[in-house]
Amino acid sequence: MTASPSAATPDRIAGALRATASARGGTPARDWFSTGASVGDRFSSRALDALLGTACPAGSSPIARFRAACGFVLASWARMWAARRSRRGLGALPRGADVTVLRTWAHSGAFGADGFSDPYFRGLAGWLAARDRRVVNVVGALSERADVYRAAAGAVDRPVLPEHAFLRLGDPLVVAWQTLRARPRAAAAAFEGHDVTALLQAAIDEEHARRQVFANRLQARIAARIAERTAPGLVVLTHEGYAWERQFVFGVRGAVPAAWVVGYQHAPITPGATALFATDGLAPREAGLPDRIVTSGRAAAGELVRRGYPA
Repeated sequence: MTASPSAATPDRIAGALRATASARGGTPARDWFSTGASVGDRFSSRALDALLGTACPAGSSPIARFRAACGFVLASWARMWAARRSRRGLGALPRGADVTVLRTWAHSGAFGADGFSDPYFRGLAGWLAARDRRVVNVVGALSERADVYRAAAGAVDRPVLPEHAFLRLGDPLVVAWQTLRARPRAAAAAFEGHDVTALLQAAIDEEHARRQVFANRLQARIAARIAERTAPGLVVLTHEGYAWERQFVFGVRGAVPAAWVVGYQHAPITPGATALFATDGLAPREAGLPDRIVTSGRAAAGELVRRGYPA
């Protein structure tokens, strides 16, 4: 039997996500929300597919996870090397409650003769500056990372810092060790009368054999380093409910608890955007969600409320 599109109804997706939430058990939220599976991204469709007779995730071995950790550390060091030319700007960063950190994404084409054109926040930096906010622009790479980081170092209108410029040499090693030690263990989870505990654990294990989980947790380290240097009053980042975003929020709050975090919901909300469902049984701050979410319109705001976000 094969899965059909009609099988993934909103009610069934919500049921799968409730199973995901119940599987957290006593796992600390910061460890739990490190994989796409734990935020509902991919797990709901996998659960539905498995129950309809298609393949279950194969999981992964400790050796595979160790190899992923080694690959992650080497890749992180390479990215830190690519960002090295921007490190000279770290010493001149503003610090204080009037600082706003804009964590955005960019491609090399966003940097031109007139400076940096933020693909996500557009003129927000200028709007904030006009209101006496000091702005720190931090970018992740949407395209070839070395090209983006090289272009960021040469931005002519304002400092634009690659996210990896904030890291210290030992940070990837610490994150790799923490991730290997803190692999989430799924508690009992049921979905439509089926025990899906093994399914969820296999999905988590499979993701831990990839570098993405390590990269998600590195975002907490990056955010903490940024917050330590700037002590910002406000942090703004994109919001789609993903694990890396939640880890970033955890990192900010761990370093500067008083910082106000705002997420910008910029993408269309489709039925398959399962990571945008609120997490059952946890307050937004416990689940690594922003203090406030700015949406692209009233319809999007209404959909988030329908999915469990506070109005």
